[in-house]
Amino acid sequence: MQIPEPLIYIGTTILVVVAIMRLVMVRNNRRLKGKFVSSIYALATPAQAQEENLVVYCYSPHCGPCHSMTPVVDKLALKSPAIIKLNVLEHSDIAHDLGIMGTPTLVHLVRGRIGNIMAGAQSEKKIRKFLHSPSP
Repeated sequence: MQIPEPLIYIGTTILVVVAIMRLVMVRNNRRLKGKFVSSIYALATPAQAQEENLVVYCYSPHCGPCHSMTPVVDKLALKSPAIIKLNVLEHSDIAHDLGIMGTPTLVHLVRGRIGNIMAGAQSEKKIRKFLHSPSP
């Protein structure tokens, strides 16, 4: 059975677009590292504001992958006061400051500066590893 030519073109186009988006995200992450983001402290509790390391979980209520990741983050947030949840629709200004291009995204802040960024849905194991990753 031969695959129709239009399907080959569509499949190739999708792969190219995904590769380009990945490159843009990697470039954006490098550009943002070290940027100071004071606006996040408007959402932080007093205990969170005292933390040296914060993790910001950026999500959207309409994001399918966020629906599977949010319960995991909620569970981990009960154990760690250093996790801030950011609804990007309600706080688009802060999401812009953090350079969020899609949801779900985790941003590791060290003393208010952007460290590591992890975009896309992740397993609980990867999220735990990200939470405990050393400062860049």
